Amino acid sequence: MAISEYNTSAALNLLLGAIPVGPGMEREKVNNAIQQIMADLAALRNSDGTTNVGFLQSGTDAQSDNLQTLLRRGVPVMPEQFYMTADAGDMAPAINRAIKAAGNWASVDEARYVLLTDWYATASAIEKVSYVPLIGIGPARCGLIPTISSGYALTDLNTAGYSMTEATMAEFGIDGSNMTGTAGGILVDNEQQVYFDRINIVNVDTGDALRIIGASYNVNIERSAFRNNKRHL
Repeated sequence: MAISEYNTSAALNLLLGAIPVGPGMEREKVNNAIQQIMADLAALRNSDGTTNVGFLQSGTDAQSDNLQTLLRRGVPVMPEQFYMTADAGDMAPAINRAIKAAGNWASVDEARYVLLTDWYATASAIEKVSYVPLIGIGPARCGLIPTISSGYALTDLNTAGYSMTEATMAEFGIDGSNMTGTAGGILVDNEQQVYFDRINIVNVDTGDALRIIGASYNVNIERSAFRNNKRHL
């Protein structure tokens, strides 16, 4: 629509930013308004740009929100979002950062589970946290490829304050082909209400594929596979 087609009444003019557009507009004012729009759009590309996008659920007494808060409550965290150059190819630190971010119960905006979407080379242990599900996209499509020589690829590390209690681990695999020494797959030590579903642990020719010790109880293992391991349990 040409500028000449806009109503000459200032109250009915289209606004560009805070500038009304109508007949006889000065070029500078139009340019300034366009620059402001471009700046506003650029702000949406920033890492916190979604805080500038509002959201209101339909229904009586719905509370206003922003898109960042909404997505953090419903979208999982992924290791790729926490990888740092200093990790030097070891994805374990990134996975641990993702787990801790999802387990940050002090913040209502944090996501509640970690999603694995690839095979991750790990040179150190994954430190599981209570109540945080670790979910993959299928045991044939994602999981851990550890290169450790001792300890476990996935552990609760009770002495460090981490735990598997009330946690679900599902739909990923652990391939021990690159493990050496006495390294094992998963350690469950003195835990309760632990759930494994479609976890495939294969080629662990060193330590235990899955070790359950201490006062652990109600450890649920469903639809999981253990193949080519020195000791399955």
